Amino acid sequence: MNTNKSLVWSVFKYDDAVKVKCNLCSTFISRGGTGKKASTTPLLNHIRTKHTVEYDKHFSTKKTSYSANDDVDDPDTSSRKRFLSQPTLASVLEKKKLWDINHPKSVELHHAIAQMIAVDNQPHSFVEDEGFRNMMSKAQPQYKIPSREYFKDKAKDVFRMQGRYCIVDFVIREHIINPRHVD
Repeated sequence: MNTNKSLVWSVFKYDDAVKVKCNLCSTFISRGGTGKKASTTPLLNHIRTKHTVEYDKHFSTKKTSYSANDDVDDPDTSSRKRFLSQPTLASVLEKKKLWDINHPKSVELHHAIAQMIAVDNQPHSFVEDEGFRNMMSKAQPQYKIPSREYFKDKAKDVFRMQGRYCIVDFVIREHIINPRHVD
């Protein structure tokens, strides 16, 4: 049995396959079965009803996620991180919602796609290809790809901004890397 998976093991001591001992009040609590049927739910319920201060300190949290930058050395925050609660319906729906065309991440992707069209000399209809749309839906499900007309203007702007780069890149590719000799 791996007693490190649940935070409740910081309060209980493993006694036998069916019962465990509470370190706070020395009460024996049944785990509700043996083997895979054993559960930590009765242990958590015991802490919640009999040791409310301890429960509030270590187990009660509304936090649904944490950042890698959070302080892991702090035992109070560290214990809460291991006991994460279920995300709210609103947070799940927010993650499924498509971004507005002016959303910062959308604008960044618009620019990257326009740059790809300009630099790789792709047709504007490229954004309507099934393969591209499928790839983008897997890579960034919240991104709504604008029409080809939108990218006609964007690609022109990008091409103007990077015109020198495109010309230099073309010259390098065509005349230095892959020279065509005519005999």
